[in-house]
Amino acid sequence: FFSSVVILPVFFFLLAFPNPTLLLTIFFFWGALHVLHQVTYIVELYNHKEQNFVRRGSAISPLARLIDYGVILTCLFPLAAFKISQGSFDIGTNDLTAVIPEFFQQAWFFYVMAGVFSVAFIAFLIKTTIEYRRGYINWPKTMFILLTVIVAFTVPALPNLDTAFQGMNTWHSLQYLAITFYIIRLRQQTGELEKDAPLVARFSKSKDSRGLFALSLMMLLGSVIVFIVVYALAGIIKPGIDANQHFDIAYYTAILSFLWIHYYHDHFLFTNFEALDAAYKGA
Repeated sequence: FFSSVVILPVFFFLLAFPNPTLLLTIFFFWGALHVLHQVTYIVELYNHKEQNFVRRGSAISPLARLIDYGVILTCLFPLAAFKISQGSFDIGTNDLTAVIPEFFQQAWFFYVMAGVFSVAFIAFLIKTTIEYRRGYINWPKTMFILLTVIVAFTVPALPNLDTAFQGMNTWHSLQYLAITFYIIRLRQQTGELEKDAPLVARFSKSKDSRGLFALSLMMLLGSVIVFIVVYALAGIIKPGIDANQHFDIAYYTAILSFLWIHYYHDHFLFTNFEALDAAYKGA
C-alpha cells in the first residue's frame, strides 16, 4: 500500500513536467478501464449472488459472461475511436492525438471498434431474449448493463470531452461510494473492519456515513496541500514556466495522482466477489 502511495505520485510528478499530454492520455485510458472494471465487478456480484444465494447450484455459462464482458468493455470505444481517427480527441486544451500513434488515427480503427461492439451488443440482445423466454433473466444486472452501454456509448459523442468524462466519472463515483460504503458497513458489523482497516473503522462508527465523508474531506485537504507544494516546486525547478503549464502540473499531480492510487488498489478490490455475502446470509 505505502509503496504505491509514494511511487505513483512521484511518477506522476516526473511525467507531468516533460509531457503532460502523455500523462493525460495514460490517465484517461486507465480511467476508462477502471470505470468499466467497476461495472464488470458489479455484474459479477450479481452473478455471485444468483449462483450462491438465489438459484443455488446454477451456473452462469462462460459464454454468457463473455458476452456481458464484451458489451461492457467495448461500449465506450467506438465513438472515441471515431474521434481519434478524425484527429479530434481533445481533453480541454490538450490534444491527445499528439501522443496516440498515427497507426490508430485511421478509419480502420473506428471500423474495427464499431464492428466488435456491434457483434457484442447483438449477442447481448440475443442472450437477454433467451434468458427472458426461459424465465431466468436477472433483471437488475441486465438493466445495469444496458444503462452502462447507453451512458458509455454516448459520452464520447459530446463536444466537450473534458466535461463529458467528468459527468461519466460522477455517475461512476456514485456507484463506487454506494458499494464501498456498504462493504465497509458489512465488514464493520462482522468485526473484520477493526482488524483489517482500523483507521477506516474509527471513521465509520456513526450510524450514517458522516465519518467516512469526513475522512474523504481530509484526503481532499491533503490534495490541496500537495497542490501548493508542487506548485511551489514547479516554479523553482522550471523558472519562467508557462502559467497554464505551471497550474496544470500542480493540479494534475495533486488530483490525478490520488486517482491513480485509487485505480491501482481497486483492481484488487474488484476481485473480491464475496464482499456482500454477509448481507445475503442475513437476509
